[in-house]
Amino acid sequence: MSRRGQTNGVFTEDAAARETRHILWIVLWLNLGVAAAKFGYGFLTGSVSMQADGIHSSFDGLSNVIGLIGLWAAAHPPDACTRTAARSTRPLLRLRLDWCCSGPASTFFGTATSTGASPSCRW
Repeated sequence: MSRRGQTNGVFTEDAAARETRHILWIVLWLNLGVAAAKFGYGFLTGSVSMQADGIHSSFDGLSNVIGLIGLWAAAHPPDACTRTAARSTRPLLRLRLDWCCSGPASTFFGTATSTGASPSCRW
């Protein structure tokens, strides 16, 4: 039985992943170009806010880098270590979710006890 992207144990990239990766690279370079233009214009005119906007725009490209890393990681089939890590992480995430939601849920359902004027934040 063959999985998507895999033929007889050998990895083959499908067209959708290739096209998505290509678009992410294009958008990354466009973002970096816009960031460089904003920062350069701000540097030439002495506008600190334009320089800051250029730096801010460079962080927009970071989302593309994260997308490219995600595509790379998703392209490989999971191994035994990945499955074991996923099984051991689930209970920890469940505990964190319970801890984060118990305060707002008790406030919503009226079971919270308030000791001060403002609600306490459990974060």
